[in-house]
Amino acid sequence: MSTTDLTASAVRPTLAQHRSKPQSFPIRHVPALRNAQSRAWHNLQATWRLAPVSSAPATWMSLVALQQASAQKLLEQQNEWMNDWRDWWNTAQQLPRANTVSKLLEQEFDLALRMVQIYSNQAVNWANLQENFEVNYGHWAHQQAKAIGGE
Repeated sequence: MSTTDLTASAVRPTLAQHRSKPQSFPIRHVPALRNAQSRAWHNLQATWRLAPVSSAPATWMSLVALQQASAQKLLEQQNEWMNDWRDWWNTAQQLPRANTVSKLLEQEFDLALRMVQIYSNQAVNWANLQENFEVNYGHWAHQQAKAIGGE
């Protein structure tokens, strides 16, 4: 056996070692995923309860208002995202020329970290908007069903 083989096998865990490690990473996400699944299920049930009033104009108008509010929030998020990228680009264009490798690395990593932050914020904002829409839709559907005596 060569030294490379020993190094590779020492770094790579065996199947038994892998199975013996606690699976904490996926377990931490279970509550959030369970909440999302529960919201989806309750919203589906609420939608079915709305079938008797699906032809009522007031129901459609209130649903359109809910969708317009969500679309407006999405447009605001997109404008903010574009502003963040414009600011990032302006900063990148105005960086002073570094005269040392350490300064160059500092500037480049700062730009890279800002880029990651922009993507991170956008992903969190999208997830937040999705969750808010699901909660608002569930509340709206519950109110509509209550109005027709569906509950």
